[in-house]
Formats: sequence, structure tokens, C-alpha cells
Amino acid sequence: MSETEYLISFASPTPEEYLALRQAAGLATKTSEATELGLRGSWFGVTARKGGQAVGMGRLVGDGGLYFLLCDLAVHPDHRGQSLGKRILAALTEHLEQNALASAFAVAVTNQTGEQLYREFGFELTNECSLALGRTF
Repeated sequence: MSETEYLISFASPTPEEYLALRQAAGLATKTSEATELGLRGSWFGVTARKGGQAVGMGRLVGDGGLYFLLCDLAVHPDHRGQSLGKRILAALTEHLEQNALASAFAVAVTNQTGEQLYREFGFELTNECSLALGRTF
């Protein structure tokens, strides 16, 4: 498969696609209700499709002025190795570069596997003492 066989659209996946991609990619389970509400609150979304099927995604959420979170970057395991994660992150980053106001701060929370990809797009540790604290409800 070449990367040209994939279509990158500037829209979030449907709730059903979102939940299926999260599961396939090994991300934490979310409820349908939370998913529907959350997707409506996206500032910007990107979906990679192959033959009409969602095979990758990423979203930007935030207040539209001060802070943004890059989240839900996921590629279905059957479609990894095609630069889809890079293409999705490029689209998200480009949207921020073109639309975020001066002094806006974007953050990405990732694991060690994704760290290098985010670094390629200019993300870095904010300082040596930075911590990402989280709580699941």
C-alpha cells in the first residue's frame, strides 16, 4: 500500500469509528455518551480513510484561544508503517500554525513510542520538572 491510497479528511471520525479505532489501537475504552459529546467539542479533527473506512485519526481540543491538546492520535494496526501518524500530526500542526492565536500553547501527551514523532513537529518537554497528571472518571 502506498500512502497515496489513503485520504486525509479534515473532520473527526464518527463516534462508531472513533470507538473502533481506539479499541484497535489499544487505547483506553470510552463510553458512547462521552464519545459523542467529546467529538462535538473538537476544535479540529483529522481522519485517515482507506476505501471509505476510517483507519487513522487525531484531534485538537481546547478553548480556541489559550490552550490546545493534541489527542486521540491513533492508526489501526493493519495500516501502520504507511506514514499515516505523521500525515495526521502534520495536518493538526499545520491547522494550529495557521489558526492558533499568538501565545497559544499546545500540548501533547504521549508515550515513549510516540515521543519522537511529536519531537519531529517541534514539541519538546516544557522543562525538566514537567509532569502529566491525569485522573480517569
